[in-house]
Amino acid sequence: MEHKGTTQERVVQGKVQPSKPPFFTKKIQPCRAFEQEQARFEVEFDGDPIPKISWYREDFLITNSPDFQIHTFSTKSILVIRQVFMEDSGVFAAVAENRGGKAKCSANLVVQERRQAGRGGVVPPSFLTTVQSAVINVGQLARFDAKITATKPLDVYWLKVSQIIIYNHSSLK
Repeated sequence: MEHKGTTQERVVQGKVQPSKPPFFTKKIQPCRAFEQEQARFEVEFDGDPIPKISWYREDFLITNSPDFQIHTFSTKSILVIRQVFMEDSGVFAAVAENRGGKAKCSANLVVQERRQAGRGGVVPPSFLTTVQSAVINVGQLARFDAKITATKPLDVYWLKVSQIIIYNHSSLK
């Protein structure tokens, strides 16, 4: 029995468009929330063609639902968790992907138990905002900001390659 196979060829005319791998212009930041409150993660990104964004909790893909709302615009994506519980604590990640490649950034969600009314006590330190990456020319002044909440007294250390460069004791306003 003879088989007659046919070959199909497709010719793409014109230039192949260059691509720029995805990258994050604003990475995901750590988030801390009390039980039954809302939590929110946000990223900004770029690339050519515009990357597709996927969100993950640990290694599990998050799909848009009433509990996990994903809002993606041309260069920004937001994940809103409607109501968090203790078991939601963990690593959340955003993955940007286009034909040029893939980029990933991740941060922790820490869910805290809500304290009973009238039960004072020490509040452990937590970051409201963390330091953002910056590209600075040699000789220029660099500024890094972080907001921390906690019960005083509080010790704050600024590190550069694991060495303390600034140490403040209870001097936060």
